[in-house]
Amino acid sequence: MKTVLLAVALGLCACSLHAQANVEITFRVNMNVQIGLGRFNPGIDFPVVRGTLNGWGCTDPMLESDDEDGVYELQVRVANHVIGVGEYKFNINCGQGGVGRWEDAISNRRYTVTGTEPDENDDGFGELVLETVFFDDAVAGADAELFFQVDMNVQIASGRFDPVSDQVVVRGALNGWGCSEALADGDADGIYEIYIRVSGHQVGTGQYKFNINCADSGWEDSISNRRYRFTGNEPDSNRDGYVEVELPLVYFDDIESGPDIEILFRVDMTRPIDEKIFIPESMTVHVGGGFNGWSCSAELEEFDESVYELAVRIPSHPVGVSEYKFNISCEEFSWEPELSNRTYVVTNDLPDEDGDGFLELTPGVAFYNALENPFIDAELVFEVDMSVYEREGLFDPANDTVVVRGEFNGWDCTEGMTPAGDGIHRVSVELPGMTVGRGEYKFNIGCLDVGWEDSIPNRRYLVIGDEIDSDGDGFVEVQVGPFYFDERRPPPGIGPFVRGDCGQAGNMDISSGIFLLGFLFTGGNDPGCLAACDADGDGRLDITTAVFIFNFLFLGGAPPSAPFPGCGFSESGEDLELGCADNPGCG
Repeated sequence: MKTVLLAVALGLCACSLHAQANVEITFRVNMNVQIGLGRFNPGIDFPVVRGTLNGWGCTDPMLESDDEDGVYELQVRVANHVIGVGEYKFNINCGQGGVGRWEDAISNRRYTVTGTEPDENDDGFGELVLETVFFDDAVAGADAELFFQVDMNVQIASGRFDPVSDQVVVRGALNGWGCSEALADGDADGIYEIYIRVSGHQVGTGQYKFNINCADSGWEDSISNRRYRFTGNEPDSNRDGYVEVELPLVYFDDIESGPDIEILFRVDMTRPIDEKIFIPESMTVHVGGGFNGWSCSAELEEFDESVYELAVRIPSHPVGVSEYKFNISCEEFSWEPELSNRTYVVTNDLPDEDGDGFLELTPGVAFYNALENPFIDAELVFEVDMSVYEREGLFDPANDTVVVRGEFNGWDCTEGMTPAGDGIHRVSVELPGMTVGRGEYKFNIGCLDVGWEDSIPNRRYLVIGDEIDSDGDGFVEVQVGPFYFDERRPPPGIGPFVRGDCGQAGNMDISSGIFLLGFLFTGGNDPGCLAACDADGDGRLDITTAVFIFNFLFLGGAPPSAPFPGCGFSESGEDLELGCADNPGCG
């Protein structure tokens, strides 16, 4: 019976000798919306066509039309094109330089070759001219009124934002990353709001951030750019000609209210006393930081010889790293000028030993304007996860390299990071005598100007000075990462796989159906990714699944659903139940 079933299924392939035709296809894509959104730079970027006509490889770069700005076109000759439907998508840069991008908001585009296309220039190739389309079907925009809202209560409680003297604004692609008018807190509840009208808002994804006082130091600096999706089909409920987009209420910098804490600050003033910088009889010691808006605290009191202390209670202190310094007599130039900002870390599991509702935090005794060891030999161990970029074809570990560039090396490039398995790349950088404190950096592909992580602000690392030298080489180790490159994370679900690719070759072809039939009826190998074998997406693997594959390949049948024709992920219940333990075809 098994042999009969296999023969019957393979018999479906007898139709593979389909009629064919030579055809010259003209593709045209309008990139103006992508240019307006900052996703396509005509000076350095180029679109290509990828589809069944070239095995989903890349055509030559499309060229801008002489007749229409922002419209790119390309004529592709295909000898012996099978009569029927072809699929394709436009793609930016074909993945080169780590900045390639598919049309990811739409299904595969389609065209039909009939064999009757006219051959007006008598060159043996019938001409098929496709309609001009917008990249990703993102068409010209609409007039929009966007409602932004942000909760500033944590920033107010921490002292970073003063409702009396400070302002919060919106900066984003909608205003060229300039500054909006100040948001208003009409209810005095710490929630600031603004309506912003944008004429001709481009359809697609918009990016923005909130900012304090329109200042470089006022950014939401611990998060990536915020995003919203604009379709142009939003309602215009008040019929004023502007469609309304209400963005969700968020906390500034995504920092929600933290615990009530009591911090005991202590500083040793022996050195400034000896150097006559601090005279106890006529001067005072204070502390300031993010917790009080860098104002002067109450006076610290001497509790031991030349050692001063002050307990500061802070309700709803944000969880995480905060900065501070000591100061003499509240003078502007006496904020420990030789030091980077000091830091402490607030967590939700600090003790409350006296049961008063305030968690206790006691940083070590500091030395005014000095560290016991302000310089340290450190080994920074950077790790970055490139798995998503590999799966999307934006990074080829066989040919591409990823490096680290930052303040520690003058924004030059480290040596190429070494693959460490599962998409993780690692490099260790030894820095003798580095200054304790924060440093900025980013990962970069190929040490190229186009290879930056361009959707996030500079990353930061922190060297505290009490790290451990575990291998005894004289350098303390500071682990940095792993982080996803450009914070592009894998989508939810299982994968990656190509639906229909039962043989794990990276695409669906005749061997996929044969492999499935062998597995089902002749004791063939386990596919490893059962979800990939489920070409028709019904959650079952049987003879009809193989028939579906052959139907599509040779009879013009319906194509598989996503992920297809490229590698991707699936969240469907059927695929989750089938599973995908291993799929070499998608790397």
